Amino acid sequence: VGAALDLLWFRTGILASTQGEVVLTPPWLVAIWAIFMTTLSHSLNWISRRVWLAFVLAPMAGPFAYWSASKLGAVSLPDLIPSLLALALGWLVVFPLLLFLRKSLYPELQP
Repeated sequence: VGAALDLLWFRTGILASTQGEVVLTPPWLVAIWAIFMTTLSHSLNWISRRVWLAFVLAPMAGPFAYWSASKLGAVSLPDLIPSLLALALGWLVVFPLLLFLRKSLYPELQP
């Protein structure tokens, strides 16, 4: 889900690659999403106890991660404010969805 969203952001110009046009989500980004998903069952498990936190924290933390990546030169944000707003909206939808998927796939990990 996250890798597909990143691809959508690259294709629509919300994100830009520092290495040219993106046809598929770069493997390093797919790997980051896979690793991120594991944190939902461990270090971010506490958010599952208060679902409303996902709707508050994700629109801030997600764009901050991409902004940080842009400062490191991994990606670029062509139009800073519109890009950050689009990223915030995406994270507002995707993060709670990922929490729901985690609960569905691993019910034994319920808090």
